[in-house]
Amino acid sequence: MGVYLLYADESGDLSDPHANVFVVGGVAVHEDAVRPLAGAINERMNRFVGKRFAKEAEIHAAQLRPGSRGWKPISEKKRHGLAHSLMRLVCNWQHDSTRTEVQPFVIVMDRDHSQSPLETSYGELLYLFDDFLRTGRKRGSPHNGVLIADRSRYEKTLHAWVESARVKRPPGRHSRPRLHALAETPFFVDSKTTRLMQLADLVAHAFYRAYNAGDWAWASALLPGVLPDPVRLVHFTDNKKCECPACKLATGEMASEVNPPDKSA
Repeated sequence: MGVYLLYADESGDLSDPHANVFVVGGVAVHEDAVRPLAGAINERMNRFVGKRFAKEAEIHAAQLRPGSRGWKPISEKKRHGLAHSLMRLVCNWQHDSTRTEVQPFVIVMDRDHSQSPLETSYGELLYLFDDFLRTGRKRGSPHNGVLIADRSRYEKTLHAWVESARVKRPPGRHSRPRLHALAETPFFVDSKTTRLMQLADLVAHAFYRAYNAGDWAWASALLPGVLPDPVRLVHFTDNKKCECPACKLATGEMASEVNPPDKSA
């Protein structure tokens, strides 16, 4: 038995009226694969931006994409090349010793879909994670899970929700059982101290840009990791005409080839 660590981060400010969606993205990694994956991230950082810059730089996607703040000295070609290299890592990397892969998860919540988008989004992310762990147990891999989240103003709210869902069936519309496979209450860390949290930030930001600004340049690179089977990208919306990949797959309209929606029309 081992433990999968789910590094999760959010993108989208609920207090910003221009933010139409709230996104929670996560990457789950076997405990023995954490150091090797961090090493693979650092190797790509060194290759694209040099060891000296990489040593001090945080992969903060909202700054990396436009080249703001600490990322100003780095050219757009190098910044976006790094981002796509990291996203390929999410979809294709495998740990040799455990034969495990990175498991990405993404929840996109339209701001008016829920009265409590934070709790609902993280809750749905954890149910996807819990389903992954339960499926593994049925197949002879009895792993437990731990949530690792970024320190933020949501820390107390998230901690209370997860602790409640671990010990009893959640209230409201949820018909699922409690989060049985989570072995512990969440751990909160400073994103500057862990590359894997920064990788979760990149995933969340990529899909925030896709759903909030119609910019699928980064998110499309992650689609092979979250669609089509098993589904790891879920969009909660009241728009029945939504043609995003998650909604098209949910309604059976998407073929086996995964593509972002056509924004040229």
